[in-house]
Amino acid sequence: MLIALKENIRARPNQTGERAICPICQGEVISKCGEINVWHWAHRAALGCDSWMENESEWHTEWKALVPEDWIEIVIEKDGRRRLADIRLPNGRIVKLQHGPLSPEQIREYEQFFGNMVWIFDVRETTETSDSFDAPRLDFRKKEMSAFAKARAGVKETPVNYRTFRWKHPRKHIGFAKKLRLLDIGNERVFKLEKLYSDPPAGGFGFMFRIENIIAWFHKQI
Repeated sequence: MLIALKENIRARPNQTGERAICPICQGEVISKCGEINVWHWAHRAALGCDSWMENESEWHTEWKALVPEDWIEIVIEKDGRRRLADIRLPNGRIVKLQHGPLSPEQIREYEQFFGNMVWIFDVRETTETSDSFDAPRLDFRKKEMSAFAKARAGVKETPVNYRTFRWKHPRKHIGFAKKLRLLDIGNERVFKLEKLYSDPPAGGFGFMFRIENIIAWFHKQI
């Protein structure tokens, strides 16, 4: 985590070896301030803390740096449980930053607990070539919207940012999410996923945005 409590004040670590309190489990955390990994707080013993917390990555940190600090890592209490929200917007909507895979059960648990929420899935590597794939696994295309897609989006003409896609070996867990799904596809672009057909040939449709557009939308959620 990036923020812990020092004398009941939210604080980032400044040097290795500092001690603070985890806002979730009230356990002791110690600062880790190396040259490679993001400076963060680590539990001395993780037992009893939030099992949902994903290891902090550079990707998580970059997204959190795009919003005011008082929006990030907010403790949410509900039904006797405490969870840490990656980002909470001014209107209370939760933004969940998800780098790794999840089970359908975990997807449902997140959505039930947070309620009004947005997913941001890290799928950047699927839009790149690699030793295993000589073409991007996630391939976007511009084309005219079908009547069904126009009706779903509530438009009469095809928006300029509308895209269809083909996805080789898609991340099927994303298809289980019912809340708003945003895909970070790299190069400062975010894809708002409207429909994912995970069975071969996997594909779907949605809308392309710049990250700056998404952040501007966040600020309007009041």
